[in-house]
Amino acid sequence: MSIPTPSASQATPAQPTSFATFNAMPLQPGTLDAIAAMGYETPTPIQAAAIAPFLAGRDVLAQARTGTGKTASFGVPIVDRLRSGGSPGIVGLVLVPTRELAIQVAEECRDLAKGSRLRVVEIYGGVGYGKQTHDLRAGGTILLVATPGRLIDYLGQGAFKLDQVQILVLDEADRMLDMGFIHDMERIIRVLPVKRQTGFYSATLPPPIQKLADKMLKDPVKVKVESGPTTTTLTEQRFIKMEKADKSRALLVLLHQEQPERGIVFTRTKHLARRLADQLQARGWSCVPLQGNMSQGQRERAMDAFRKGEARLLVATDVAARGIDVPELTHVINYDLPDEPEAYVHRIGRTGRMGRTGKAFTFVQSDEARDWRTIEQIAGLQIPRHDLGQLPPEGPAGPDMDKAPVVYKGNGNNGPGGFRQPHQGGHQARNAPDQERGPQGGFGRSGGRGPRQQGRFSRGRSSGGQSSQKGSHGFSRDSYR
Repeated sequence: MSIPTPSASQATPAQPTSFATFNAMPLQPGTLDAIAAMGYETPTPIQAAAIAPFLAGRDVLAQARTGTGKTASFGVPIVDRLRSGGSPGIVGLVLVPTRELAIQVAEECRDLAKGSRLRVVEIYGGVGYGKQTHDLRAGGTILLVATPGRLIDYLGQGAFKLDQVQILVLDEADRMLDMGFIHDMERIIRVLPVKRQTGFYSATLPPPIQKLADKMLKDPVKVKVESGPTTTTLTEQRFIKMEKADKSRALLVLLHQEQPERGIVFTRTKHLARRLADQLQARGWSCVPLQGNMSQGQRERAMDAFRKGEARLLVATDVAARGIDVPELTHVINYDLPDEPEAYVHRIGRTGRMGRTGKAFTFVQSDEARDWRTIEQIAGLQIPRHDLGQLPPEGPAGPDMDKAPVVYKGNGNNGPGGFRQPHQGGHQARNAPDQERGPQGGFGRSGGRGPRQQGRFSRGRSSGGQSSQKGSHGFSRDSYR
């Protein structure tokens, strides 16, 4: 199949053209209809800058964080150029780091492709091959959205070839590096046609990612939509001075004060995510966990309940929550600080999206104050303190106390009762694709983890750069603002 070549009138200069509206872009009527049906009106900065070069056949290197509308910035031009279909086969490939992101990118591209001959197929690990193989064999012109591991599995089986791919996109390339996919990406690139168009999207450009981009891209149009603070101004950020023993009560007080319509609570470990979700459910907050020991079916049911509003809260780890995109998210609460300071930006970037406002609260213990300063440096802000007032002996009850618990039946080690059954261990953890590692902090009455003698960000950073903070991070309580 030959992708339609842009006309001379659609040629894009070296500097990206910025469009004020989608209607001003040189898009086919079917694409414009799909965009209107999805409720898009004004392009975000990354969409305004990247769509035109993509339409003109240029390679694109885009530095943009999660939540800036980057999926549409490559989805719109890919779908527009492939709308008419052609000979059967995989003509477009989008590589993403996680199954959740694969599902979301595929859904958005599928909506954009409505009324066209283009089929969008997603493949990812954590589930069986049956349905994915059936979708791949259904024929037609295919835009494939894939995680690197599952794609390599299929290539190893000889299930299909990628010799017809003419458009390649790497989405969240830095996260793929963090997750150890750099060699998988290089293996996949080696089996692709040399003559192709490539889009490279990453929130950051550490040296290994820059090196990969240099190898992949030919005279790319460079787009960077952010400057100054790395966190959105639409998200109101606050930190709460709170010791480990009081965090569970403090969380209930904060939720009572804020009454979030939809919120994510982040924890460091999968065990704490499960236990905290149980506690919140028992105190009247409709809630589901999302953590690495859950089967793919359980994860999908949990996310479905959260997206539909059946659960107000999602308690998740960083690994399990990668790729989550819920536009209606009003609150992010960092029950624990992340292991990497850059993860703070990814966490709170899930609210305050697409013109909506949001709030982000972070519990900071006295021995974490220097880590918090590092996060503020990464965020480019001095984040003000929020005072919860005096905590009651027992946290207040939530608004869903009289409602039935959000419990869905499913397979896996959570048993027939669904997510809230006690953890029994077993073989499933071995097969779960997103396994968190590190200390296993218990929840109990105090929550969180045990005391530390050294700031977390001064140790063992694999890819996100080296923290300038070293040595002991002891900190007196009155040193908070």
